Amino acid sequence: MIPNNQETQSHNPARADEKTRLHETHCDPCGDVTLVSNDGVEFRASSFQFSKISKFFSDAFSLPPPPPSSSKESREPIPLDFPENTMSLFLDLALIPPHYHFTILNDIDDPLLLESLLDLADFAICEGLKPSIDSALFDLSEQYPFEVLTIASRRSHTLLAKRTVRNLRLLASFRIWEDKDRLGRIKDQFSVLSQEYQSELFILLLHQCHARGGNAASVGFSYDDWCKISDRFDPEVPIRSKILEVPDEDESEIED
Repeated sequence: MIPNNQETQSHNPARADEKTRLHETHCDPCGDVTLVSNDGVEFRASSFQFSKISKFFSDAFSLPPPPPSSSKESREPIPLDFPENTMSLFLDLALIPPHYHFTILNDIDDPLLLESLLDLADFAICEGLKPSIDSALFDLSEQYPFEVLTIASRRSHTLLAKRTVRNLRLLASFRIWEDKDRLGRIKDQFSVLSQEYQSELFILLLHQCHARGGNAASVGFSYDDWCKISDRFDPEVPIRSKILEVPDEDESEIED
């Protein structure tokens, strides 16, 4: 199961009047930008570094800063609705060359943290960063298939879902119904998927059961079975075109 990570799931922006603390690592005294996480942590860094990784920040920092005043800071702190661990990881990635991104992300053992980082990458328009996050989620789906499938469901990320469905074989076994606790957990995890993903997966599972029903000697789904389900999985494509191979009604009427 996913490690308990309350910080990753927290989305309560810190109020301006709440006391904040400075991050231990990302606290550059020469930094001209201050970001504040939703759990009250300040990050100080260079606008130049942010601009290299984020189009949002690049556009924002292309505007001239306000005129100097008696205050030390020329820019107001920027509050973001993301927790400390997500923003710290984001700054780690902003400070290293892109070809090292996957090295950092591959060490993360928390799908929710990667999802939060992907949300931040969407918000900050970090198109160069998102493929590395996707790749890390692909790899993590072998360890947390249902958790990553849930992320794909929330984001309507079909490519991630197709890759993850193949790894559901790691949860299933021929005698899974004999383990009531395990079966109960799978039912609970299945129920948090979107209605479209639940329906798609359920129908494809039934179809594959029917397709291999003549093989009485088989026990459970093989790797090839899960590959076939994975290849067909796409909630945006009509189910009949994937499993029934029946011509559309409009086409039938034209032929008649």
